[in-house]
Amino acid sequence: MSTDAAVAVFDAVASSLVSSIHVLLACGVAVAVVGYLASGSRSATSMRNGISQHFGRESEPEVRAEVSTRREVPGPRR
Repeated sequence: MSTDAAVAVFDAVASSLVSSIHVLLACGVAVAVVGYLASGSRSATSMRNGISQHFGRESEPEVRAEVSTRREVPGPRR
């Protein structure tokens, strides 16, 4: 194989790999941002409210649920 052909093959493979790595990095960043925004942290809720207000929607109410650790056991049927 000539040197020019080897350089052409290497350039084709290298540019394909670089493009693939860029796509994977972009997908990883997108997944991380969506995961953060979907979380229940205060900062994520605040950011979602800010984004909603920016697009003219009403802010989502902050929901505080009480969690019971007591398990309900059904009694005998009557």
